[in-house]
Amino acid sequence: METDQLNGLENVLKSEVAFGVRHDMNFTQTDERIKALFVFLSIGNVQERVKIIEDNLKVLGTSANLGRYRVVSNEPKWLHDMEKDPKARCTIVRIYGGRYSLFLKTLMPSLLREAGYNYLTISLDDVSLVPPYGNYNVTEIFDFMEHYKLHVSSPAINNTSHARLFPTTLAPMQIGRLVKMIEFQTISFRTDAWACQYELIDLKYPGGWGLDVWFYDYCILSGRLREGRMGLLDTMQVYHNPHGLESTNTKEASRFMDKQERAWNEEKGIRLVQQRAATISNIFLFEE
Repeated sequence: METDQLNGLENVLKSEVAFGVRHDMNFTQTDERIKALFVFLSIGNVQERVKIIEDNLKVLGTSANLGRYRVVSNEPKWLHDMEKDPKARCTIVRIYGGRYSLFLKTLMPSLLREAGYNYLTISLDDVSLVPPYGNYNVTEIFDFMEHYKLHVSSPAINNTSHARLFPTTLAPMQIGRLVKMIEFQTISFRTDAWACQYELIDLKYPGGWGLDVWFYDYCILSGRLREGRMGLLDTMQVYHNPHGLESTNTKEASRFMDKQERAWNEEKGIRLVQQRAATISNIFLFEE
């Protein structure tokens, strides 16, 4: 089944190149036409997790003017809805089941570039984007990234170390902050940033842990990503695990992270350095 998922997604991306299917976004602060790929990733087929994705899609479909789409709550394989509505502004890929890191490896930067994507957004199945927990808005998140020249961004993520800080009565104009780490919850990458993140996905160590904490040192401090910037938008928020679902993280996944750090150091001479969410640069972003 995992092989089918890999081949299926690769064919979808390639078909967009072959047939020139485009889903463009119109933003309020720029005349540029932006194309974004949204991936809603469900680990397994727990009904409560699938429901979170369904609810997120309903609101996203309205805010992004996606037009019609189908929701299949218990489809065991990935499901791709290629929107035919000319007003559609993004492409949605939904995958239920499959191994997390294996699926991420299918999102090949070369295919994304050839298909014309400017951004990739990944949202997990235990993150609520919609009221009463969140207020995610497609246009605003990409306006934010374009305006502040961010390579990686996310709304504030409540119930995590990335919880909302601003705006406050003492700092009403502070809308966000530059950071050195953003958790994989609902995260958006510029295509060149994803290309660097992609290098860290090593299927010998498929736990999926470490990708977010390694990114800043490996991609930004190293210079692999020129003038790289990561930012949280505090005027927008999502909520991690609002229903108290059992975590899918395991000790095995943590061990894979440790093994990859040791192996890369010994075999490649690359030291994977962790940056945690508490490490926030003293630069805040203001409404202009």
